[in-house]
Amino acid sequence: MIIIDISLITALVSLVASISSILFAVINNRRTNKKDDKDEGILEGQILTDINYIKTELKNQNNNLTKLNDNYHDLDVRLAKVEEKILIEGE
Repeated sequence: MIIIDISLITALVSLVASISSILFAVINNRRTNKKDDKDEGILEGQILTDINYIKTELKNQNNNLTKLNDNYHDLDVRLAKVEEKILIEGE
């Protein structure tokens, strides 16, 4: 029969406890990292969506300004023709 010393049992129990605490810490760290990665991915997606929205709105505003500029140019040309006609008729 093997006689097991109490100090050997204590050492084995403490070794198993140390290994299990390290294992639980690693598992918890992985789970936390996955959650952090998921949260960062969601935030990055929201930021990209906001940037695309801003980009689209800027394009729309640029198109509106171009149309306004075209309309202003057309009105300027028409006004010049009217002024020219008035000057010719006034002579």
